Order: sequence, then C-alpha cells, then structure tokens
Amino acid sequence: MVTSDAIRASIRSMWTDRCKISRFVPVVQPNGATLHEAEVFITDEPCRISFSSRANNAATQTDNTANVSQSIKLFIDETLDIPAGSKVEIARGGRLFRFECSGHPAVYDHHQEINLTAEVTIA
Repeated sequence: MVTSDAIRASIRSMWTDRCKISRFVPVVQPNGATLHEAEVFITDEPCRISFSSRANNAATQTDNTANVSQSIKLFIDETLDIPAGSKVEIARGGRLFRFECSGHPAVYDHHQEINLTAEVTIA
C-alpha cells in the first residue's frame, strides 16, 4: 500500500527549483499616506514551475509586437500560506524567473498549485 508520505516524497522529488516569495504589506509614510511595499516571507523554498502553451495560441501578431500566450504554474508545499498577488522569484539551472502576481492557490493533500503571471519588463 502506498502511504501519504510516499506520495508526498514522490511529488517533491521533482521539485528541483528554489523560490523566494514576497507579499505586499502596508507601510504608513511620515506624511500619513499608506504605501504597499514588498516583504520577503519565504526564501529558498523547494518548488517546481511548469510552462505550457497551446500550439494554436502560441503567439498572436499585433501591429507592433507578437504576444505569446503561456500558462505558468507553481507547485509548492501545501502548508505555506501564499496570498494572491504575491511576487515570486524562481531559480532554475542558473536562471532566474520573475513573476509579478500570483493567483489563488489550489490546495491539495500533498501540494498546492498557483498560477503565475510573468513579470513585464520594458527594455
């Protein structure tokens, strides 16, 4: 019989990425205005990101640019409380991937899955 611990270990054996996650916290300025600043609350956490796209939706051309449609999902420990809207940085094989906005987590018995939005960079 396969135990819950064996299932969890099997899933996590594929988590070769590491992540840092920030949430936005309110900070009151001296003038009384409230701004939201990123605060790192998870560091060096094992995880896995998955990229997928549909062949027929891979890219659409506009007048100025080509837009690429891609679904990005984070697989991570189910016990972590990651609020929607968090910033996520993931290290994989010497590369750093940045995501500006996490979705609501889908929590399962042995992991959770969170949809991510790639950070927009302007050259």
